[in-house]
Amino acid sequence: MGEVFYVGETKTRPGAYYNVDRTDYATGTDSILGIGGCVFKADFGPLNTVVEVTKNNYTEVFGNALTTDVIKYLFLGGAVSVLACRIGSGGSESKLTLTGIGTITARYVGEKSFTLTVREKLTEATKKEIIIYDGTKIFEKYEIEQGGDEAAALAEAMAVSEKFSFTKTAPDGTSTIAAVSQSAFTAGTNPTVTVDSYSAGFEALESRKMNVMVVDTEDVAVHALLQAFVRRLADNARFALAFVAEKTTASLTYEDKMAHAVEFNDYLMHYVLNPKVRVNGEVIDGYQTAAMVAGLVSSYQCKYSMTHKVLIGATELLENVPIAVLNAAPLKGCIAITLSSNKEIWLDCGINTLINPAENLDDGWKTIRRVKTRSELIERSMTAADELVGEVDNDADGRAAIVSVAQGIINNMISEGSLTSGTAYEGTDIQSDGNYAYFGMDVIDKESAEKIYFTFRFQFSTNVSA
Repeated sequence: MGEVFYVGETKTRPGAYYNVDRTDYATGTDSILGIGGCVFKADFGPLNTVVEVTKNNYTEVFGNALTTDVIKYLFLGGAVSVLACRIGSGGSESKLTLTGIGTITARYVGEKSFTLTVREKLTEATKKEIIIYDGTKIFEKYEIEQGGDEAAALAEAMAVSEKFSFTKTAPDGTSTIAAVSQSAFTAGTNPTVTVDSYSAGFEALESRKMNVMVVDTEDVAVHALLQAFVRRLADNARFALAFVAEKTTASLTYEDKMAHAVEFNDYLMHYVLNPKVRVNGEVIDGYQTAAMVAGLVSSYQCKYSMTHKVLIGATELLENVPIAVLNAAPLKGCIAITLSSNKEIWLDCGINTLINPAENLDDGWKTIRRVKTRSELIERSMTAADELVGEVDNDADGRAAIVSVAQGIINNMISEGSLTSGTAYEGTDIQSDGNYAYFGMDVIDKESAEKIYFTFRFQFSTNVSA
């Protein structure tokens, strides 16, 4: 894809490189929306492996125990696809031995409670159904012919299963699998999860493109690793906005939370100040709400502000945040959740935790809208430039072709409503030579009207002035 470069740096590998600067120093490809990434704990499913799931199938892969709900809330917020990575190491698999027949073993470690039912198929007396349940839900089902070598038939049926394996112990020949009802597996054990486990999950996600990224914990040590991860992605021209939250407790005040947000000081990091809300009748808090906000942000095009965007399904604020705290929150890089005049639960402001921008960043990097716009421009440009690497000559005509492609991306984003204007050009500060060439893109991106001031003037006299 591409990497960041710093002025004066010479790269060793062919590729497209980007740099961020500002145009107003004081004097003296279409984006794909709705992709969320997450790391979490579960009692089933592949470990340290990224699985792309939908809201309809994620429980079939990972179940719904432990912190798999982080996936649920990404979808509730508005994500359409989630790159899910279960983390941990060690553990053991659930097993069930069918006496004289063989052993069914879960393909993944974890303590999920499975039961087995073997019965004659109601509609076909010549067949048997072997059904594995997760609670009352059918987790997997197989059909075999009755009679003959039923153990061999089950082994053949389960050979293609992604969830279970079967080791046959019955000798070849006639074997009968006895009918059973809700026979319990011997439960396995869950893998161990430490702070380092999250690093392994992030590493598995590194090569994937996502719009937002969340974790299943309020642990600030994990939040620091998350920040390092999304920073690493940005250095490689893949931008993911990360969202975190902490629960309010007697030992963690709003002032403490705001101090944690300020420590990030990062346009890729977003901190939800008061995450305790009721959604569809359920109380959620901490990482759950952070995931829901992330899903919401992932679903919007970059031309939209996230200020006053409504959390769909949220019906009640469960934290009474003082006005003084709400007024201070934007200055500390915190997203507060507030109640609109229409009693809708919404984001008070669409900002990130950037408080003190570095010299090469302007204040536009403090808002979600402009970060999404700018990162989209960079990603589109890097993708297009990568396709040109090695395909055009490094002469006037070749460089003009590169400028033309870059200008086309700018023009498209202007027509889409995310940019006001922009110009692509060949760089002049450093002369192109050999196999390297420099280019610039000066753009003006849009901002939303978010602070609207009215002045009302009244007069004491009730007579209309002439």
